[in-house]
Formats: sequence, structure tokens, C-alpha cells
Amino acid sequence: MYVTPETDDGWVTAVIGSDGDALTVEARFLLPPAFRELIGGRESELVFAARSRLARLGINIVPVDGPRFNGRYCDLRLDIVAAIKAYSIAEHLENIVVPGLRVGRLVFCPMDTRLESTEIHRLIRDNEIQVPAGFSLAANGFLILRPQSQVYRFQKQLTPQEVTAVATHADGKDLLNRLQIREAVDHIELPPHDGVVTACSMFLHRHYVVLRNLDESLGFHLQATVLDPVSTRGTNIYLEFINRSNQLIVNPSVAASVHEAVRLDPPRVYWHGGPAPASSVSGAESSVATTTEADPGSVEAEYDALLGVFDRLESEPTENRYSHRMMAVTADPLALLAGAEPDLIWTQPQAPRDPRGG
Repeated sequence: MYVTPETDDGWVTAVIGSDGDALTVEARFLLPPAFRELIGGRESELVFAARSRLARLGINIVPVDGPRFNGRYCDLRLDIVAAIKAYSIAEHLENIVVPGLRVGRLVFCPMDTRLESTEIHRLIRDNEIQVPAGFSLAANGFLILRPQSQVYRFQKQLTPQEVTAVATHADGKDLLNRLQIREAVDHIELPPHDGVVTACSMFLHRHYVVLRNLDESLGFHLQATVLDPVSTRGTNIYLEFINRSNQLIVNPSVAASVHEAVRLDPPRVYWHGGPAPASSVSGAESSVATTTEADPGSVEAEYDALLGVFDRLESEPTENRYSHRMMAVTADPLALLAGAEPDLIWTQPQAPRDPRGG
């Protein structure tokens, strides 16, 4: 399989304050050892890509300054603003932009993996990538992508609960797909200082695409700028444009660079269900020997050790749902299993908390 060289989603660690319509936050990204080795000191070629579900809500997230690296982490200051006025998300921002909100990822976009115009043309000709109809290919290696003649709007004004669910829940994108509907138009119109969500058709197999705002007179794309291999396959590849000028823009477009993805060959994982197999005893005895305790290195022993952590740390009786059980976070799992305390513990509250409380 092929993947984008990236971090997992970073999260808000602190809300600094507001500057006009924007909320300024600090965000942190975990840098796994393999990723740090991959970038090899080329931090300037990292690109911040906002979460697509937030962009589809009309929320733009842009870096305020450069990344700050601290060993296993990278910290980044961001401005978060509700950029599409028709969606009326601005009134909900302070409720969803809280510590813990996942905002996006850092993507490694090195120049040595970027394709030139000739190679992109060959891939399109041989159907190794499929791009929107009516595309253009510039001499400097940029694809010019034009969306389909359709826009997305919400069936009704979103409630605070719906906005919170879309932004924070694991299945929030599924809810968003039900709330946001498509509408065909003759031309896509971008009013001054407003925006629109639209889409295009694209299929990526072994490459990833990075959207670049080179000409704002054709529209400014929100910061959800990276289209991944494999997952970018279909007719509803979302594009989110805003107009930062005082004049109407009709039929926006965006430039894009194409990069080779990283080949990943994950090890095969086998699941052996059921109890541990009995072992026969060689020699004169032909009886079957069984163990009364799990082998220290077995799956059963690991399960028992993990269960012991829950029994040790949960202070209240458990409910009949997994979602009501304790959650513990640790940077050192082996120490936790050996009896150390976790870094953080969450338990299910008896009454819902105000999300602004963190």
C-alpha cells in the first residue's frame, strides 16, 4: 500500500485568545522516530494540512508562525476562523476549539519527490492517476484543478450539538455526510469575503497531491490541502474556496503539486483465537500437560496485565458499556503495567460537562 509521509493529527494544547474573528491556539504534533528520520533535518518542507471535516464546516486553520521542535513533539501556533459566513459556524467556535480538538497533520512534501510536468502527463495518459475533467498542466509542474459545477450546503442551521459531534466524534464525518447536501449550479460564484464548498473527481493510487494557493484572483483554498493516495478515489473529493477580495469570483480553481507516496508493507498479523493449545509430554508418559497460569509472554498474560491496570485505577463501579470505562494515557506502557501511574486519566462523568471547560 502507499501512504502520505505525515504525522497523526495534532491537537490543541491551549487557547491563547481571540484576534478579531480568529481564535489563536497552540497545537502539538507527535513526531514518531521513523518520521523524524525521514525528514532528516528538512523541517522547512513540512506542510500543515487541516482536517477535512473542519474545512467542510467552513473553518480555516492557518499557521501563524513556523514550527517549534522539541524532541518527540512539534508545537505550532494556529489561527482558527469560520470563513464561510453562510454556514454560521462562528457562534460555535468557542465551544469546539478547546484543548484536545484535533486540528490536522504535518505532511512531508520534499522537492525530490515532486513530479515534473512530463511525468504527470504520462501518469494521466496511462490512467495511473485520474484528475478532474478540464484540468490544465503548467510548465512548472503545477496541475490546475477545476471543481465540478456543484456546491454543498446544509439542509438546516446546525445545532451546537451537531457542530460538536462533527468536529470531535470519531464518526463525525458520517454525520457531516448526512447533513451536507449537494446542489448543482451553472457556475460556482464566490461572493466577496465569503466562501463555498464544492468537489471534484480524482483517483490517486501511488501519489499524493498538495493544493497550492498561487493565484488568489481565482479563489483561495482552505488549509485542507493534502489529498492522500488510495483514500482519494471518487467523485466527491471536497474542495473548499473562499474569496478574500472585494470582487466576485466565478468558477474558482486551485494549483496542485503531485508527489510520490511512500510504499508501506505492513507485517502480516495473525489472530489465533481460543485457548492456548495443549502440549503433549514426550517419553513414557502419554498424558496431556496443561498450564494453570498464562505464560508470561502469551496474549492471555498481556490481557490479564492490562485488566489489572483497569482494576487498580478505576475508582467507581463499571457500567455495562465500554464507553463508560476509564481511559488512561501513558507515554510508557511497560511502566504502567509494572505499577506506575499514567500521565492522564479520564472517567465517564455522571452529567455532561461544559466543553469549554476542557
